[in-house]
Amino acid sequence: MSVRDNGMGIAAEHLPYIFKHFYRADTSRTRETGGSGLGLAIVEQLVHAHGGRITVESCVGQGTCFIFTLPMLPQQEYIYRGATSHRVATDIRLE
Repeated sequence: MSVRDNGMGIAAEHLPYIFKHFYRADTSRTRETGGSGLGLAIVEQLVHAHGGRITVESCVGQGTCFIFTLPMLPQQEYIYRGATSHRVATDIRLE
């Protein structure tokens, strides 16, 4: 699955750090220009907790794309919730 925007993008020198807690590419540290720097760290932890991977592609002036994958359960494995079973669909990349 991917999430893409056409915003200002993230400079290449910031990309290795954007999943770190409290890291912000904008050094002004004002609330008007961004959040606390926790959102992407939380997203990465959630994806990893489910056995997945997350990557980012970005170009300044063109936007950013976050791509994540989750492992697919074999067809015979199901998650049971009461009388209903649900197959987990993963390893999907939408663009």
